[in-house]
Amino acid sequence: MTSDGAAAYVVDWTGSSVAVIDTATQSRSGTIGVGTTPYSMGKFIQKARYAFTGFFAPVNNLPTVNVMKAGAAVPMKFSLGGDKGLEILAPGAPASRQVACSGASSTDLVEETVTAGASSLQYDAASAQYVYVWKTEKDWATTCRQFELKLKDGSTQKALFQFVR
Repeated sequence: MTSDGAAAYVVDWTGSSVAVIDTATQSRSGTIGVGTTPYSMGKFIQKARYAFTGFFAPVNNLPTVNVMKAGAAVPMKFSLGGDKGLEILAPGAPASRQVACSGASSTDLVEETVTAGASSLQYDAASAQYVYVWKTEKDWATTCRQFELKLKDGSTQKALFQFVR
């Protein structure tokens, strides 16, 4: 791999060459002749995934719908298997979007809300949990929303909320 990740070099021992792969298009962008019977050694590296185990109280995991007062702030508590720093969120995350309220799922009242001027993320070493304080909007009353926590590892964790006045 090039240091910027733009290209990968792969030995083609049947063609006595090295293939240059454009990682953006995942296609061959060139060939380098190297002589007969080339070989290579290496290690395959996979992007590490966080060990997300679900949201903790006061939030319930899917398919339960969390019921709370619109405009309140709720601590979204979760673990990633230890302290991974505060740069764990994907750009623009977390986010929420309005969804249809469905009577098919079970509901549970959010027992704990907090005072917050704005949303924020912190790591609590004592509980080994991240706490994202999600500040909701008052005009979300009588609607349902899906909270989406997108992480830098490419995963998205979701929770459902129904907002009351």
